[in-house]
Amino acid sequence: MSIDLLKKWLTQYKFKNWTKTETNQTNVTEKIKEERARSIAALLNNTEKWRSHGRGIDVVTLRDTVGLKIDNLEEDVDLYQAIRGYFELLRDYVYKNNSISFVHTKEYF
Repeated sequence: MSIDLLKKWLTQYKFKNWTKTETNQTNVTEKIKEERARSIAALLNNTEKWRSHGRGIDVVTLRDTVGLKIDNLEEDVDLYQAIRGYFELLRDYVYKNNSISFVHTKEYF
């Protein structure tokens, strides 16, 4: 299930605006997006490599080992501070309401 969900998420969102390959400028088709998403999902689901499902994978590993293009939010100071402020506000809200977790959606907050 995790492979299917990640494949769907990568194809629909992460690769949404991916139109050309970086190396030879080939047009990117839906099939190419799905194949790339499937290979990333399979790699991330490899328990022999990662040894744990509950452990985070840092941005450097995701860039260098997995080959994902990821923006470093710390390079955009204003965006980083806005996201950090939101996170701290949400963390305080969850703590003050004795919640275990919280999901922010378009319909609810």
